[in-house]
Amino acid sequence: MRTTTRIVTIVAGLVMCLSAAQTASACPMCKLAAESDARLPKAYMYSILFMMGMPMTISTGFGLGFWRLSRKAARMQREAAEHAMAGASDPVVEATQESEPRATSAQPSSGLAGPGFVFP
Repeated sequence: MRTTTRIVTIVAGLVMCLSAAQTASACPMCKLAAESDARLPKAYMYSILFMMGMPMTISTGFGLGFWRLSRKAARMQREAAEHAMAGASDPVVEATQESEPRATSAQPSSGLAGPGFVFP
């Protein structure tokens, strides 16, 4: 019962807000342009589209650049892992790895897992 009371209150508030709303008028320059010349509103529209298009184009370029970098880093990590797996089955590599000192667990690790963003 309490939920229905809350829903009715919200709907009543929305109806009151919407009934009190007035129509919005255009800015003075747009209103004057629409009344005086038939070509000027199109010019305003194109200028607005141009101003909106440039930041979107730049943002898209940066986004694609970062996406390509992350794919390149993931591919490099995958190739390194495949190379390590292929090298592990080689007896010469195994003998070399056994003669090298191994890292101890006391060394700190980066704590990062997965491909992530790697910038060369």
